[in-house]
Amino acid sequence: MGEVIDFKTRQKVKFKNEKMSKKEQDEGLRSYANSMVDDYMVRLIHEWQHEGLSIGSTKWQNSKRTFKELGFFIEALRALVLKEFNLKHPMQDVVKDMMKIMKDPKTNKYFSQIQYPKVEKTIEFEGDDLK
Repeated sequence: MGEVIDFKTRQKVKFKNEKMSKKEQDEGLRSYANSMVDDYMVRLIHEWQHEGLSIGSTKWQNSKRTFKELGFFIEALRALVLKEFNLKHPMQDVVKDMMKIMKDPKTNKYFSQIQYPKVEKTIEFEGDDLK
């Protein structure tokens, strides 16, 4: 392992030879995964803007149209990366409920299919109750 030098004192930092607890390991992995997703999203948004899209623009008027979708996308990506580290994220339950794994009997290959939830729209009418 390499040496760590304190920037201010220019001295070598000594570490205790302790094992990290499971909680500390998970917190470190979660922090790493979140940092990875944030870094990737910054680069991806920059690419989209380079292509002329306004997704993720700092100007509200430009980005408000896709604001919710971008947030959903980021949280789904975060859930995906955290799952790779065997860590939980609330979006994993959303994905579990919405996505199904199917198998094509002809090709014997698996694919995923989204199951959109049925949304019941309630229409309110003004006027007298109908009896």
